[in-house]
Amino acid sequence: MNGLLSRLSMLGLVLALAGCAKTPLIEGNDAFVSGDFEAAEATWLPLAANGDVDAQHNLGVLHHHLGDTVAAARWWRSAAEQQFVPSMRSLARLELANGDRTAAVALFHRAARWGDVESVSALEVLGEPVPGADLWRGRMEQLRQQQRLAALRLDHRMSSLDSNDWWEPWNRLDEREGAAD
Repeated sequence: MNGLLSRLSMLGLVLALAGCAKTPLIEGNDAFVSGDFEAAEATWLPLAANGDVDAQHNLGVLHHHLGDTVAAARWWRSAAEQQFVPSMRSLARLELANGDRTAAVALFHRAARWGDVESVSALEVLGEPVPGADLWRGRMEQLRQQQRLAALRLDHRMSSLDSNDWWEPWNRLDEREGAAD
């Protein structure tokens, strides 16, 4: 019994550690923080090319840090087109720094519609009207609808399990085992 518990404990540890493996995104973050910008870019680039908004945003941060605002804007724009709010905000700040107030306000506006508090503050500082968070509210309603549908499906499946039909094969198995005794 002690050997079984030991093996089960080891299995639990292995399974717990298996979930701790670093993802490429985190590996890129670690490389960036340690100053290995080439490794960070090499790690994030394939992810970003496949549409990963976090990697696209991070590449924007990397290029901005390195002084390449054109590449930073390109990556942030890619992520912003997928409704990634941090990229909208970063690109808006970059546009504002480049003197394009119209583009900056439009980006801050869109981010504010997603409920971004920093963009709301930026619009207030710029003296611009602040929109409501209609995109965020719409998305929350969409998620609530999806949750309701999932709950209904689950409820339907559970009600079909209320009968003893699912238990029947096990009852027969117990009877056969009892008959063999």
